[in-house]
Amino acid sequence: IFERDGKTFELLPVLESARRTELKHYVDLALGAIEHLHDAPDQQAARAHALSILQQLDFGEDGYFYVYDQRGSNLMHPREPQLVGSDLWDMLDPQGVPTIQRLIAQARAGGGYVEFFWNRPSTHRVERKLGYVALEPKWGWMIGTGIYLDDLDDARVRIEKAASNAISATMTIIVVIAG
Repeated sequence: IFERDGKTFELLPVLESARRTELKHYVDLALGAIEHLHDAPDQQAARAHALSILQQLDFGEDGYFYVYDQRGSNLMHPREPQLVGSDLWDMLDPQGVPTIQRLIAQARAGGGYVEFFWNRPSTHRVERKLGYVALEPKWGWMIGTGIYLDDLDDARVRIEKAASNAISATMTIIVVIAG
């Protein structure tokens, strides 16, 4: 918690909100990066080129985009290329939740956030992830990206530790001044 201009802010919700906004902007940018291909005369080549563009877009070690058709077939996954062409419609997470079905349903509903479990390519462990998905309007693809939530948890721990240290330092100063 901090105060600025007479207003009180909690850092953790602000951080979470910022990350959510960031994810939406990434997907918006990805959609914009392929929009110029919508009117190409050879639509098969245009779709292939669009997937190539999306495959090259990334942000950091575990920041990437994924693309599925609305039947649950993976069209592009830069960190797990073995998934391309696979029908993952019935894939269940460790809790028995149909991950791809949820992502596609959210995209069909106008886009938005979905929390799910996914294999983190850099660690090869299944971890919680917050994704943002949207429907690509021309080809009906579900395009998404996300962040692994342990990164957010790590940031939360760092913020709490910094706040605790700041409080301890302030209390020490108060004791010294009062003493």
